[in-house]
Amino acid sequence: MREYDHVVANDARSIRNLLINKLLENVVGARGAVQLRAIEMMGKVRGVSLFEDSQATQERDISDEETDRKLREKLELLSQRREEEARKQREDAEVAQMQEPDEDE
Repeated sequence: MREYDHVVANDARSIRNLLINKLLENVVGARGAVQLRAIEMMGKVRGVSLFEDSQATQERDISDEETDRKLREKLELLSQRREEEARKQREDAEVAQMQEPDEDE
């Protein structure tokens, strides 16, 4: 890294540490809404991650083959449902046609 990049990186760490220390002061010393907000923000600090959704923190490595298999299964189910719906519509149309009075009578 260039010297400037090191300074920014060091400053970012210093700022992060300062902010965490200020939050800790408010967690311990403040009351009411200020304390509650400080506790919430401390819970969101990277490394603590108390308030993150569990789904967001889960990482799963799924192979391309597994992804393809799952996608094919879902597409097959969708296709079966559409075929079933089309079959039901045909049956309903046949029943409705059989219930219509003949015009010749």
